[in-house]
Amino acid sequence: MTAALKVGDLTRIYPGGGGIRGIDFTADERAVTAVIGPNGAGKTVLFSIIAGLARPESNALAWRQRWSRIRRS
Repeated sequence: MTAALKVGDLTRIYPGGGGIRGIDFTADERAVTAVIGPNGAGKTVLFSIIAGLARPESNALAWRQRWSRIRRS
């Protein structure tokens, strides 16, 4: 299958040590992909970064094979 979304080395660290570190995954076209985890695992942070609402420390995102890096401002 063709990858619709690729996430590589997505990291967002908050003061105090919380956040997400080194997230990698691929969501294929026409496939159901789930993100599961306990409260506080970083699911909302992950989707906020993908949607462009939050900035990560490091990352690489590909939407339909177009890679981009979001630089921290």
